[in-house]
Amino acid sequence: MTAPALALRPQGRRMPLLLLAMIVLLAIVVAAIFLTPSGLAGAWLIAWLFLIGFPAGSLVLLLAHGLTGGDWGFVARPFLAAMALTMPLLAVAFLPIALSLPDIYVWAGHAGAVRHEGVAEVYLNSPAFLLRSVVILVLWSALAVLAALVPLGPVISGLGILAYGLSISFGSVDWLMSLDPKWFSTAYPALLGISQVGSALALLSVLRGVFGQEARNGDFAGLLIAAILGVTYLAFIQYLVMWSGNLPEKVGWYVGRLTPSATALVSTTFIVGSVLPFSMLLFSAVRKSARWTGLAGLFCLVGLYLHLTWLVGLAPAAAWLALLLTIVLGGAWLAIVVSLLGARHEGEGRHA
Repeated sequence: MTAPALALRPQGRRMPLLLLAMIVLLAIVVAAIFLTPSGLAGAWLIAWLFLIGFPAGSLVLLLAHGLTGGDWGFVARPFLAAMALTMPLLAVAFLPIALSLPDIYVWAGHAGAVRHEGVAEVYLNSPAFLLRSVVILVLWSALAVLAALVPLGPVISGLGILAYGLSISFGSVDWLMSLDPKWFSTAYPALLGISQVGSALALLSVLRGVFGQEARNGDFAGLLIAAILGVTYLAFIQYLVMWSGNLPEKVGWYVGRLTPSATALVSTTFIVGSVLPFSMLLFSAVRKSARWTGLAGLFCLVGLYLHLTWLVGLAPAAAWLALLLTIVLGGAWLAIVVSLLGARHEGEGRHA
């Protein structure tokens, strides 16, 4: 099915831009390795977690299409494949985090910060953390490249989704939840996983709007609505269960995130990332228009980023640094995605 790729209409050759963007992204990673004070380490974590959600979510959507089929997957494949192919690059961008663990995670410098001594010895320690992260990122990179280059059948796709579900369970605990080693939530893996799928769908909607691709737009609008409801529901029900349970060790995590600035942040997150795009997508005219759906997707991206910032709980100064870093790193990454879209289209055009 070549119609979706032809609908992109990229102009000119993209390979020089692709190489330049890759060089810029890798240069930022190398600079962060050597210039990573404690404030930048937390900011880099937010930028990395936000950006890796795009190829990870694209991987899940490619696997889901391989398992269930449907015209929506053929229409979305050029975009999803371009995002998925960047997974190895973002896996390399994990290096500054790996080299700054004590600046990010309190347990990396003080084993006593973990609730149970046995957990620190067996699970939550630097060697085990790095080993699990490498395994997860290598697995995701291999699956993403494979799914992007070759349409997968139901069996491999099903096994891939199972592998992702298991790996995101460990990744969410290690990369995000262990920022507070005495707090835990069983909803965290699902929350991070749906957030990744939602971010991929949101950016897919934005790119479709930019390229003016209208085919099957109602399908993508419906998927975006499902992602909005999924993230909103899990985030709220997690808060409701823990707050109503009145467990000091769990409620305390929220108390630290209910300062005036943090409350304003999470309120803005809810309005911009959930209420506004959901309300827009209730109208059939919006669901039929790629540009309006893309605008709703843009609001979702802002909301997902703000929610991640709230979850990490950085100080305001570090949060602004994280935003700047996300814009710079994300700009280089997006240039790679757009270049891959153009390169794939030109390759298909030569073989047509």
